[in-house]
Amino acid sequence: MVFLDSSFIISYINKRDNNHNLALKIMAKILSGNYGRICLSDYVFSECATIFFKIFKDIKKTEIICRKLKEDMSFYIDKDIFEETFEIFIEQKNTKLSFVDCSIITLMRKNNINYLATFDKDFNEIDGIKVVS
Repeated sequence: MVFLDSSFIISYINKRDNNHNLALKIMAKILSGNYGRICLSDYVFSECATIFFKIFKDIKKTEIICRKLKEDMSFYIDKDIFEETFEIFIEQKNTKLSFVDCSIITLMRKNNINYLATFDKDFNEIDGIKVVS
């Protein structure tokens, strides 16, 4: 499986994003099946929905994108995941990961997911996570 971070998803969808062309190339690799099934969480979905609505200022366009994202939404944050995420968040030393980013780490560890599509460089510091590039 490959987990998609919001930084990657936003770059992939937003043609004006600096990483858009790179995201297209990475997504082609992902869709070829090299990394397994695509997944994301409700927290990542929430970030994306908010940003897409701000970027496009069009709820219908945002809805179309979000309906497609929902198809790959595999994980939902429950109390246990939340608590583990909070511990990762407050214990980080050499990174500046957001709470949502820390939730990705928790979910990836709990579900034995190794691959992450992201443009957040701090993930390179996390053992067990292979950033797809």
